[in-house]
Amino acid sequence: MVAVLRRVYLDCAANTPLLPEVHKAMQSAFSLVGNPSAIHHEGRQLKNALEQARRQMADILNVLPSELSITSGGTEANNWALKGAVEQLGVRHLISSPIEHESILRPMEWLNKKGIVCTYLPVDTKGVLDMDALAKTLSDAQAHKQKCLVSLMHANNEIGNINDLLAISALCRRYEALIHSDAVQSMGSGSMAPFFQELDMITASAHKFHGPLGVGFLYVRQGVPLTAQLLGGPQERGMRAGTENIPGILGMAAALDIVYPNAPKHQQYLRKLKKYTIQQLQTHCTGMVFNGQSDQIEQSLPSLLSLRLPSVYLASDVPIQLDMKGIAISAGSACHSGAPTHSHVLRAIQAPLTQAHIRCSFSHLNTQSDMDYFVQQLASLGRGVGRRAQAARFDA
Repeated sequence: MVAVLRRVYLDCAANTPLLPEVHKAMQSAFSLVGNPSAIHHEGRQLKNALEQARRQMADILNVLPSELSITSGGTEANNWALKGAVEQLGVRHLISSPIEHESILRPMEWLNKKGIVCTYLPVDTKGVLDMDALAKTLSDAQAHKQKCLVSLMHANNEIGNINDLLAISALCRRYEALIHSDAVQSMGSGSMAPFFQELDMITASAHKFHGPLGVGFLYVRQGVPLTAQLLGGPQERGMRAGTENIPGILGMAAALDIVYPNAPKHQQYLRKLKKYTIQQLQTHCTGMVFNGQSDQIEQSLPSLLSLRLPSVYLASDVPIQLDMKGIAISAGSACHSGAPTHSHVLRAIQAPLTQAHIRCSFSHLNTQSDMDYFVQQLASLGRGVGRRAQAARFDA
């Protein structure tokens, strides 16, 4: 008999497993026919399902249904927030950090070429934001009568650091600046609910909280006059043209309905699992260092660890070698897969790029046994590479 390779999925920061209940909710939409913009019975049926899903999400997040606009995911929502703020809200100064997602940094580069002032706040070697620099930047911009938008992640997708959004929001209000947050990594944690009353715009993507790929939303607080970026139809109350992805939207609502009520329980479980994994890594993987604040339980996502591996691992492509052992893991952001350059986040925190780096991200579906297997295989890989390197030196 051929042994079945054990698979352990530890790349949840890239995509979380679809929950069975979400799959079931999506299947209900596949049996429907029509277009939600049509006036006939079939169209109205789809439209009703869409609006019910929007109301369901709004009730969970304690916002108005009209404040949620469906998008294809986080990248579209981030682009919409930044470009819309400049083109429609009169923003002339964008303030962010060098460790944001590429879907923030690339639009900022594009807008900067069109004359928009862009400031990237410094972070230290742990990835911690300089709040004094934020206050000074906002004060100077106000003195020059520049309308600002501050766009900062709630939780970093590569090193897991959590920003204090309430403190950031308070500064923005003091200096009359708009505030947006890419909350893609933390929306499913249940910790975002208080921020919807404080922030102007928030980005979410369903596949990061056990929903389907290709659907998300942009929250725009009532009174912020953001308008459409995609033109060509009256969908989403005129906010976004294009026929809506009904199965995806129903799946997203179902996922949010599951993860939010269970978030406290899941977060407690994940903290324990993360603490255990840290202890095992420190015991069995000598010379390993944690990037950012990922080893600080209260200052980072409880579901993510960013590891800098000893130089012995450079002789092996760690994610590929672990994949051959049945472990799905990332070298960093999924958006950098196959990229020839090092992560901009690691460069910004001055992590030694001559060493191998991996990101281990998990969910409440993972077990202690999963983490034991990961640590065992990672440690074994290091020992194996070390023995081969030593043999090569001896032969030479």
